[in-house]
Amino acid sequence: MQMENSGASAVVTDPQLLPKVKEACQIYKGVRYIIVNGPAQEGQLSLQHLLKDDGKAFPHNIPIDPLEDLIVLPYSSGTTGHPKGVMLTHNNLVANLQQILHKGFSNIRCQSVDYQEVFMGILPYFHIYGLVPCLGLSLITGSKSVTVPTFDPKSFVHVLEKYKITYLHTVPPIINFLTQSNLVKPHHLGPTHTMTCGAAPAGPTLIEEFFKKFGDGINFQEGYGMTEASPVTHLTPKGKFVIGSTGVVVPNTVAKIVDINTGQSLGANEEGEMCVKGPQVMKGYYKNEKATRETIDEDGWLHTGDLAKMDHDQNVYIVDRLKELIKVKGFQVAPAELEDLIRSHPEVEDVAVIGLPHDRLGEVPRAYVVLTPNSNLSEEAIADYVAIKVAPHKQLLGGVYFTNVIPKSATGKILRRELKASALVQ
Repeated sequence: MQMENSGASAVVTDPQLLPKVKEACQIYKGVRYIIVNGPAQEGQLSLQHLLKDDGKAFPHNIPIDPLEDLIVLPYSSGTTGHPKGVMLTHNNLVANLQQILHKGFSNIRCQSVDYQEVFMGILPYFHIYGLVPCLGLSLITGSKSVTVPTFDPKSFVHVLEKYKITYLHTVPPIINFLTQSNLVKPHHLGPTHTMTCGAAPAGPTLIEEFFKKFGDGINFQEGYGMTEASPVTHLTPKGKFVIGSTGVVVPNTVAKIVDINTGQSLGANEEGEMCVKGPQVMKGYYKNEKATRETIDEDGWLHTGDLAKMDHDQNVYIVDRLKELIKVKGFQVAPAELEDLIRSHPEVEDVAVIGLPHDRLGEVPRAYVVLTPNSNLSEEAIADYVAIKVAPHKQLLGGVYFTNVIPKSATGKILRRELKASALVQ
């Protein structure tokens, strides 16, 4: 679908993904070139061979308008469901990298004769978090980036030990691994001066456990954004981490919280949809003007689809995705709130909460829980643990189900759709 929508004429791939690429090319016939990172088969091109070209094949520069011309077209489900091509310009990406590097937020040192930052490329580069804050930031600062193709606990620890990572990009599952695994010791993050977390909220419980294990010597930053914003709109200011917050707006960016029904701006600590505006905001969705109008209003505000609140110091707190809120008797229940509560139980390793249809109540919350090894906790014990701490409409009336793993995307976002689809066919 993405190849067809984008009108792709060339595909660059690794040998292990080549069979899937060839299968896709049988469906979409527009691909003229398949470029393989390695030896090429008949009808394909080798990336290594192309890199040997001295430039004579294309002797003239192609003029571009950095403000208008696209540099990447990542795909995002955004706030309206189906994947859509996000039109990001040269200016979008350059602006966002400079926003991240502002002295009020970043202590990254650019490469010099006697110093070089070391990143771990553990996040997928096809995701906007991996592409811009990870890969882009390493290129613009001259930092070394140690690429790790897939997450493996022993390999991850080996990279920490061997390469002395100074700036670590993470997502909540990686923080959970750092905190819970006996393979990781505090000294493994000794060289790390900064650790960032994005893609999904980490939650106060997990962060507190991290600090308990590793101390407060690391500059911990949570960030917020979306593919439609290149992606970063909010980041923890340097040395000003507020637990539970995704930080404040980065430079040249403005944000507001609006009532989800009226669209009126709200005051401090009032919950509503977060809207943002800045030079990093996309041009729009490729070949989809309708979705663009639904996401960017006439005044240029990008509607994020996230329920949030902002305190008096402009710190933003993400409550949950608007489309993932559970509606119980008209009350809104945020899955992330219940997940953070359940995760605080010492015998819970991971958790996901979804909403299920209910004849009388509209929807009810259900929890899928991964227990720690050797735990004898019962489903009823989890439900009781929640019941004594929340209002009646937030109780787990949809039940508690134990599972071995919570389905997540490559960047750690819980795939609630998969859980809900599975639950509805039971």
